[in-house]
Amino acid sequence: MRNVPADKRIDIILNTTGGELTAAEVIAKALLNHPGEINIYIPHYAMSAGVIISLAANKIYLARNGFMGPIDPQIGWGFSAQSIIDFTKNIAEKQSWIADIACLLQGPSSASITRTTNLVDHICKKRGYTDVEAKTLISKLLTGGLNHDQALMYDDLSCIKQLQPDVPDIIIEIVDLMPAGQSSIYSISDVKEESKNIKKITAENKLTENSGHNEELRNVSEDWSSQSEGENNPTIRRCVIECEPVAEVPSSENRKKGRIPRHTD
Repeated sequence: MRNVPADKRIDIILNTTGGELTAAEVIAKALLNHPGEINIYIPHYAMSAGVIISLAANKIYLARNGFMGPIDPQIGWGFSAQSIIDFTKNIAEKQSWIADIACLLQGPSSASITRTTNLVDHICKKRGYTDVEAKTLISKLLTGGLNHDQALMYDDLSCIKQLQPDVPDIIIEIVDLMPAGQSSIYSISDVKEESKNIKKITAENKLTENSGHNEELRNVSEDWSSQSEGENNPTIRRCVIECEPVAEVPSSENRKKGRIPRHTD
């Protein structure tokens, strides 16, 4: 983010089931600190922490059949923080080892809800939400009692004011070109402009085109090729934009030794 010019628009294609709150907080705040416009495109789904990241965008484009979900924090083995707090309200009537664990988790649960509430409120205010609008969103997605894996479609998300219906066709084309197993978060600047240079060809042919990605792809290709060893580990033909099927999965031994980049797993 430090290397992105202040006036540069950032487009992010986001497909994620979520993850750690700390990661979402760092990413969201980094996006908020960028002066330029930020668009997030969700061709399939963005759940939990992915929703928090999305809120940091100026505009969120959700595909016709795409969905988002609640942002209530999960504690321990995937229990809702709010459920743990509710369980411990009448703890005197629940004497068991389960109740003891719930008591231990009550403090972290309360802290997690407060932290998430404050973070989402901060993001919303930065994106022009009024106090009432921010509280409405929090009430719906954080404390609304929804199942954490509940799929919320466009019509269910009127509380997200920067939400836009559907995504441009060019975004779907880019997603179709992304290699299986690629990181679920893939961002580029000026998606429409860059996509003019994207074609379904092998990584080797891609390196010969006059694309802004040439040098980056060349470095990646040469780096991965140099790590191939012997006949049992053929040259890996993958790049950031697309890939050809890999003839043989790199051995776990090579991965452990750091010979194969993690994104080939």
